[in-house]
Amino acid sequence: MKIDLIPVLHIRPSLNDIPAPAEHPFWEHTELWEQYTRKALIHEGYSIRMETYLTGFPFYSISSLLEEDVTKIVIEHTEGLRTGQFKTPDIISLDGGYVLKKNGKDKFFPQCCAELCDIHYWRSLAKGIVDQPHEGHPSPSVEIHKGIITFEFSEEGQGEHFSPPPAEKILQVEQSELQIAVKQAESDLHEFAELLKKINLRSNLGIANIDQMLIWGQTPH
Repeated sequence: MKIDLIPVLHIRPSLNDIPAPAEHPFWEHTELWEQYTRKALIHEGYSIRMETYLTGFPFYSISSLLEEDVTKIVIEHTEGLRTGQFKTPDIISLDGGYVLKKNGKDKFFPQCCAELCDIHYWRSLAKGIVDQPHEGHPSPSVEIHKGIITFEFSEEGQGEHFSPPPAEKILQVEQSELQIAVKQAESDLHEFAELLKKINLRSNLGIANIDQMLIWGQTPH
């Protein structure tokens, strides 16, 4: 069994200059949504070289993003902090999360309100701890028994649907394999942290411990 945990950012057009497709959901009309998102993001100032993690999906692997695009994301995300509109505790980690893959196939995508700091959730699961905040909502129920982590993607009682719906209602992964995946994801995050520090300096943002805030969700003291 091979498990991967891919750190991604959730990026959607923020302006309404270009009409979004009327066809929903996006995962059933991937080419249409891919064309729209690409056109809209370029219109908003992102580079033409931005590539979605999966066609039509609003996720971008942090390892694939160019410095110029990350700079735009960071500047917009921290604007309220830099202008005094928000205080440091009000700034949250970057929108995104982690794609869970099993044997090379995508099994679970970040849900509503998921963030990069949700690595804490995956790290806890890898350690055998299940009573931690989930990665967004809705969230699967989780059980760990004899080194096997079982995810049950039931929507009962949650009042909302998984987006997109997992192909399997029950997914099992080996705890030891998830531990390896978490370590690799953390390595990717540390590399991304260096990029954030570089952007902080080059753009004169003056944000203390910017990586701790935007990746790990930790408020500087």
